[in-house]
Amino acid sequence: MSILKTIKKSLRASILLKMSLMFISILALNGCMAMTVISGVIGSVDSVAKEIKINKLEKKLDKLESKGTENGTKLEPTVGNSTQKDMQ
Repeated sequence: MSILKTIKKSLRASILLKMSLMFISILALNGCMAMTVISGVIGSVDSVAKEIKINKLEKKLDKLESKGTENGTKLEPTVGNSTQKDMQ
């Protein structure tokens, strides 16, 4: 008889443990989903803001290039060009 009672108690404990783990998992996954959605929204807003800044900088660069060609001077890229001063 005591063996049967022990088995029943262990089964109840096992069921309770499984149920509590299931509920904890559900809560954790729901929390992760909310954070995933929030971080996705923040990332997309940040991406749009950066795209707007890049477009403004491109417009300014185009204006500067057009001013340089109007005066008859040609703007040359300085990125990657080493000069004698840089070598020293």
